[in-house]
Amino acid sequence: MRTAVRKNSFAKVLRLGFLTVLLSVLLCMAMPWAVIAGEQRVFDNAKLFDASEKEELEQKLSSFREEWQMDLGVLTTESTGRKTVESFADDFYDQQGMGEGSSHSGALIVIDMGSRELYISTLGDMADYLTDERIEAVLDSAYGYASEADYAGCAAAAVDRIASYMDDGNTFCRCHSGGCGGYAVYRRNKPV
Repeated sequence: MRTAVRKNSFAKVLRLGFLTVLLSVLLCMAMPWAVIAGEQRVFDNAKLFDASEKEELEQKLSSFREEWQMDLGVLTTESTGRKTVESFADDFYDQQGMGEGSSHSGALIVIDMGSRELYISTLGDMADYLTDERIEAVLDSAYGYASEADYAGCAAAAVDRIASYMDDGNTFCRCHSGGCGGYAVYRRNKPV
């Protein structure tokens, strides 16, 4: 009788183990790889994107990050609480551990539904590519989509415009004439 109990217990453990592995595999297949790897960069807290829009944005952001070795994310929110959108964005960027390299280079595109505002926060080397003028142009290219309630289009337009500025080159030269901070255009050669 004891032998039968052991066999029965072993069979239960074996079935439970198999079901656990199967469930894990199914969950992994259902989730986008960016999220599994801890690389989520679309934070849709205001629920403005459907699943396919969110996945397309994740792919676009992943490609950007791979090409430029700088971080880029999109955050939607219903409210910034008592914070300004600037403070909210900067705190979120830090709390999520965003940024590449020792200077945590990157940018965060924020769609704040509470104040009906678009905002871009930059840090590190990204600030050399996205000057205030360029940020205004990025926001101008995105506002039309936001005014039509096409928030995924808004975010995609902002990402595309930022990528075009990356292609245009860095406008700030830290090393020009011994680090004088003068302006010049430097283009990074992209691998083919």
